[in-house]
Amino acid sequence: MKCCMVGKEMVKIAIPRYSDEIAPLFDAAMHFCIYGIKGDQPELLEIVAILTDQELDRVRKMEERGISIVICNGISRPVKSILQTRGITVINRVTGGVESALKAFNNGKLCGSDGDPIFQRSDVNSGLNDLLDQTRELFLQHGYKVHPPAESKPFPVDLVAQINCPGCGKTIKVAICCGMHTYRVDEEIRAFHNSASGLFDALVYANTASEEVNKTCTEFDIEAINPLRDRRSGKVIPLLKGHIGEHRHCRKSK
Repeated sequence: MKCCMVGKEMVKIAIPRYSDEIAPLFDAAMHFCIYGIKGDQPELLEIVAILTDQELDRVRKMEERGISIVICNGISRPVKSILQTRGITVINRVTGGVESALKAFNNGKLCGSDGDPIFQRSDVNSGLNDLLDQTRELFLQHGYKVHPPAESKPFPVDLVAQINCPGCGKTIKVAICCGMHTYRVDEEIRAFHNSASGLFDALVYANTASEEVNKTCTEFDIEAINPLRDRRSGKVIPLLKGHIGEHRHCRKSK
C-alpha cells in the first residue's frame, strides 16, 4: 500500500494519461495531466503532450513544471531513480481512471495495485531488446519485411511486419507488441488492442507467455507468439492463425 497526504502548500502532480485511464507506462506515455492541489480543491492546470521516445524528455518536463509527485502504473527502474534523485516522489503500480487516482490521493489514501500475479513483472525493461531482436528475426525468416513503427505509432506497437497476401496480392500489415512495457500485461494487451486494432490487418503479441496471457490475447483477437519457439507451419500466411482482417479467406493449409 502506498499512501500520501496533501500538505498546506500547493502540490503539483503529474499523471500519464491514456484516454481517461492512467497510461500503462510512464516511459512511453504521450500525454500527462498536471494537477495542482491546495486544500481540498484539485485543479487541472494543463495537459502536456510529449511526442518523443526519449525518457529523459519526460523527466525534464516534470522538472520544468515543478512537479512534486508522479502517479503512474508502470515505470522503468532507471527513470524512477532519476525522478527520485530530482526530488520527485513516484507512486507507481496505480491502475484505473485518472480522476479516481487523483481523488484517492487527495483523500490521503492511494493504493497501488499489484494485480493478478499471473500478469506481474518485477522489471519492466528486462530483456526487451533481446525479445525485439528475436521477434524481428522470426518474422524475417518467414518472409516478412520488418521495420520500426512511425514516430506517431500507437502505444505499445514495437514493430511493423508486412507480407503480400497470396490470395489477393495486397499487403498484410501486422502490428507487433513485444510486451514488457508495463507491470500489468493484461492492461498492456487491452491498450494494444484499443490503439492498433483499426489500423492493422493483424495484431501480434510476442512474448514467452503463460496460458493465461494467451487466453487474454484470444479475448482481444490478438495472435500470441513465442519467438523462442519455432512456429513454422503449412499456413499460406506464415505465423498467423488468428484474425487477419479482410484476408481471412486466404488462411488455408497448403
